[in-house]
Amino acid sequence: MAYIVTNKEKSISFISKDLEQLSGQYPGYETYENGIAGHLITISNADFNLLISHQKEATVNSDLSVTFADKVIGYSSKEQLDSYISDIKERINHSIQQRGSDNTYKNELETYKTLLENLNTSSITYPLNTSLEKYLIDQGNTILSPLQIC
Repeated sequence: MAYIVTNKEKSISFISKDLEQLSGQYPGYETYENGIAGHLITISNADFNLLISHQKEATVNSDLSVTFADKVIGYSSKEQLDSYISDIKERINHSIQQRGSDNTYKNELETYKTLLENLNTSSITYPLNTSLEKYLIDQGNTILSPLQIC
């Protein structure tokens, strides 16, 4: 099972593929389980995969149920995609710096950063009518969604 983590106002803070990743993202995640810092909501792996590929977006309702809606994303130019990738790499760098010791999540961050650094965006045909994440998944890569980078 996968997880959506919200703040107390029920806005999504981040998502996690499993408890191991969750403990790497936020070692004190129990404060979300018991509602002190926010809420920990279980979602299916299928819904998680739709979120990370940007095919769906999630909204947490007042009763902590989750609504999924279609999301359309794409890039009209290489420059637009490169800018997005640059932003993601900055977030990854910040997250890596916050990790004190090696753990599986930190390793996932470093692996994804390497994938992004080695991606030849000149070889992609534009407009790219899908998300970067869906494109990379379709190429057989393991990715991290921006919602997983915290």
